[in-house]
Amino acid sequence: MFNSKLIKEAHKLTKEIKTEFPEVNYKFQLGLCISYLLKKENKMTILEINKLIIDKQNEQFEAYTANKETKKAYSTPDSYKKSDDELRIDKELSELVATWETLRIK
Repeated sequence: MFNSKLIKEAHKLTKEIKTEFPEVNYKFQLGLCISYLLKKENKMTILEINKLIIDKQNEQFEAYTANKETKKAYSTPDSYKKSDDELRIDKELSELVATWETLRIK
């Protein structure tokens, strides 16, 4: 997210680079640093979303396994009715995947 913390960090990086390489154009380097930090932040967000997706998939599998063990007459996938928890997890997982796709496209 573009905020004052990101701008301060970008200025800090730019000043460090400018002291090491005095011939660098400050404004141009600042733009590069902002771009770098935004991409870095976005990548972290995508990694966090991937972790959440994996956690939700594990939660969904555990709920499915627990429900399957309690039902004696499970014969085909068509005869299986999802519990409220499984439906909730499906919805959350779909939302996470949609968010991840949106971030990945940017």
